[in-house]
Amino acid sequence: MIAIPAPRPCAHSGPAVTWPATGLALLLAVLPAAPAWSAPGLTLTLGDVSGHGISLYDVELALDADPTQGGQLRIARAQLPAPVGQIETLQLDCARVRLTTRNVRCQGGNAAFSHGAQVFSASPLELRIGFDGSLSLQFAGTALAGGQLAGLITRDAAGTLQAQFDATRLDLAELAAFATLASLADDGLLADASLAGSVGIDAQLRLGTDGRLGAEGHLVLNEVTAASADGRAASEAFGLDLAWRLTGFTDSALALDLSAMADRGQVYVEPVFLDLAAGPIALDADLLVEGSRLTLTRVALRDGEDLSLQARGAMDADGSGWLAITQLQARLPATFERYVQPFLLGSPLDNLQSSGSLSATARIEQGRATQLGLNLDAVSLRTRDDALALSSVDARLDWRHEGSVPTSWLRWHDGRLYNLALGPTELGFTLQGERLSAPGRQRIPLLDGALVLTDIEATGLGRGLPDFSFDAQLEPVSLALLTEALGWPTMGGSLAGVLPGASYRDRVLESPGELVVEVFGGHVNVDALRIEALLSPLPRLTADIVFRNLDLEQLTGTFAFGQITGRLDGEILGLRLLNWRPSAFAARMATPADYRGPRRISQRAVDNLTSIGGGMGAGLSGGFMRFFDDFNYDRLGISCTLRNEICQMDGVAPVNGGYYIVRGRGLPRINVIGGARRVSWPVLLRQLASLDQLDQAVVQ
Repeated sequence: MIAIPAPRPCAHSGPAVTWPATGLALLLAVLPAAPAWSAPGLTLTLGDVSGHGISLYDVELALDADPTQGGQLRIARAQLPAPVGQIETLQLDCARVRLTTRNVRCQGGNAAFSHGAQVFSASPLELRIGFDGSLSLQFAGTALAGGQLAGLITRDAAGTLQAQFDATRLDLAELAAFATLASLADDGLLADASLAGSVGIDAQLRLGTDGRLGAEGHLVLNEVTAASADGRAASEAFGLDLAWRLTGFTDSALALDLSAMADRGQVYVEPVFLDLAAGPIALDADLLVEGSRLTLTRVALRDGEDLSLQARGAMDADGSGWLAITQLQARLPATFERYVQPFLLGSPLDNLQSSGSLSATARIEQGRATQLGLNLDAVSLRTRDDALALSSVDARLDWRHEGSVPTSWLRWHDGRLYNLALGPTELGFTLQGERLSAPGRQRIPLLDGALVLTDIEATGLGRGLPDFSFDAQLEPVSLALLTEALGWPTMGGSLAGVLPGASYRDRVLESPGELVVEVFGGHVNVDALRIEALLSPLPRLTADIVFRNLDLEQLTGTFAFGQITGRLDGEILGLRLLNWRPSAFAARMATPADYRGPRRISQRAVDNLTSIGGGMGAGLSGGFMRFFDDFNYDRLGISCTLRNEICQMDGVAPVNGGYYIVRGRGLPRINVIGGARRVSWPVLLRQLASLDQLDQAVVQ
């Protein structure tokens, strides 16, 4: 407080008045010079004054010669703390002014001022200025942003300041143009955004002369409907209740306690959508402000019964700091569907179904994650198309950005991959930086065999899909079980192989190694295997397949084709499967020229081969042939080059514009000659699926 000399009275018609200096000082906090007044009445020209973060410019006080008739206080311009900012042309009119030796009282007052393009008024208003330094300002019914504002501000003789405010039904759209909010819009944060709804606030504040501050209040947002200009954030009928409490010293440390509940309306922040009526979210936080440092002593977030989070941290004004998630508990599937699945849209896991629970911890330093721990407890996962399913999954994952890391592990009780049964499995590995490392053998039971992965390395963790490299070995798997699981005709034999140097990069699985299938008394070699978009709705496979010395009797018996004895060689080159269905290949199969064993073909097999080739059986008369069940043959074979769902057909040798599918030998001799060169692949597939009821193939 600054004391000023008492003003010297000028000659006027009224009585001489002497104003105590302390009364005027408390009126406007700081007076730079002695005022002057003139008759009639009293006019005090106070100039510019400032103090306590407030600056007033061109201040003038005018009183009627009869103080009970009223008076005016005019301020050309005022600069107030945020969020108010600058106020223009402030004027206070008093219906009655009472001047005593103790104070000046304004009763039935009306205040008016402008802020930007907005004009505001407060009425009725009661103001009391005590010459002992006390102050009391009470107002009610003040129109603000389409709502009402009421308040009481007091300051006692010792300098302790107290304030109470109650604002109801303030329109958010009008507030958006007010003070600091308007400047945020200029910066692009609210530019072109739509905003509707209302806010109510009640608050109490106490500020002592020693700098001790105490404040508390309550804020309610109602029916907030908003949308950003880019459509990436929006709300509909959003509601929030927020309570706060602030204590401490303005020149040292302030403690802020927050408690919020959002339980009304919907919120969308790309790509997450929250229906708060179905699942309210609660937040409790304790913060400490010390100079330029903000400390989060406790943060607790709850999403109903499905998610709870505890955190603490600290941040400096330059943005440096740390954040520790000390505990996160989540129940599936609610948490996954609400907070994780939206980020997986378009990925192989965007249709994942889940159950169970998980917990996690994390630490972030200088804006970068440095530690992560994740526990899975009795989690079950399944894609809706059943491409992948795992049950009773338990895990402990420990990741560190750098330094030594403990071993992580993952195990499941059983599962399925494309309807292939997976047995109990436990995998061990380490996670550091962008790398996963699993040295040694990791065995995954598969049907009655196993898939063994050796020396797994993954890079690019945290940067989209990581890249994997490993050696793979398939321990023998029964083809009877495999074909049954895939819904194919049952086959005998086994499937085994080694894929050295296998890799999975950019959603592509490939290996330069060779997969060997022991089946039908011979072997099949699968080379240049490549699978793209493995877990997507549309996987794509390419490979070259070569088969040698297959037993035709086993092969034709498996597919109910009609019996054929002998051996078969062939290849399927450039094979392309789209969603596990052939879309292109060049296939050729025929009996080996050097085979010396028995070669017999049944009447039924002749009929089936005739239908497939779109040709005819030629030999002795049909009536005579009915007496024979099978025939000798010299050679048999067929080829198909598939492009655009058309199979370009050929046989083992040309004949009369067609081709031999079966070239007979001995008596009775029968030849099967194909006449169709272009055969519809879908129709051919339907014929092969029902060989006991073959129709003539469609020939183009």
